[in-house]
Amino acid sequence: MVKNDQLPLRLLFVCGGNTCRSPMAAGITQKMVKETVYMETAGIAAYGNSATQEAIEIMRSEFCIDISKHQPRDIATLSLHDFDYIIAMDPYVASYLREHYQIASSKLISWNIEDPYLKGIHAYKRCAKEIEASVKDFLAHLKVTSKSMRSESKQELKQDPNLLRTIHQLRSDVIRWQNELETGKLRGTLLHGIASKAVNSFEKLLRDLLRHYLSICKISYDQEIRSVMENKNLDGLTMGQVIQCFEMKNQQITKCCRLLSPKAAQSLQNRRLLTDSVSKQLNEIKNFRNLLHHHPSKYARDEETLKNNTKYMLSLIQNVLADILFKIPLMILM
Repeated sequence: MVKNDQLPLRLLFVCGGNTCRSPMAAGITQKMVKETVYMETAGIAAYGNSATQEAIEIMRSEFCIDISKHQPRDIATLSLHDFDYIIAMDPYVASYLREHYQIASSKLISWNIEDPYLKGIHAYKRCAKEIEASVKDFLAHLKVTSKSMRSESKQELKQDPNLLRTIHQLRSDVIRWQNELETGKLRGTLLHGIASKAVNSFEKLLRDLLRHYLSICKISYDQEIRSVMENKNLDGLTMGQVIQCFEMKNQQITKCCRLLSPKAAQSLQNRRLLTDSVSKQLNEIKNFRNLLHHHPSKYARDEETLKNNTKYMLSLIQNVLADILFKIPLMILM
């Protein structure tokens, strides 16, 4: 499967032989949602070289959809973690997927569509109509879930506006410190102190930002991340570990934000929440922070080095604060 991060949702339809129900379901879904969903189909025991003739005929006559070029694919050839939802066409297929692939219940959806294979054209027509109804119900559920998540996220920000206020305040402070540095108002120990205050404030803000994203996306730090972080509490993470958490959950948070807000979806159309460029800058800030706190004599060998290091660190912080990473919470609130 070729990944495409521009698309907000990835679905996998699974049936028995991947010759009728799953390709029919993918075709019907694609027609309903246009370009907003990426889909694959597979069978737990795929066979043959094409969809059945009855499936091709029904899809063409009832839905004006051409599945004649479909080629059956076995489930074993796919990486299942690439998909947001895996839709089993009947309970047996769902049971097979749970047993053999340990798919989380939140990700696996079980329909009850009878296999029309060898049962005649009328069975295929009935099957297609059942699939159509199931697709409509599924898409309606996704819409309701998305609205609910968006409402909860907005409520969280309204109840605790400190995150947005802190982002705005640090942006203003960094611009002021940069101006004061350029005009010579920041010198000596004051310059050193401002550098420490800037990076410490940014580190706390980054941690609070991670907490917010995990919360709105319903990601449990204790269940999904903590064991990888030396069993530390979120508040005890180093800046490097906070960055690592963002990188670990980048894809999941990106998908969530696309669903929570149309503006966020547009802003994240061609990128993930945390880009490689921003990740690199975050790690540079982390390195300056470590140098400042653990090797101050290297950070400030002389006043000129102190000034240059602080100037560069402030510019890094300013650049990162201007990134979508720090703007998405406001987009979701709007």
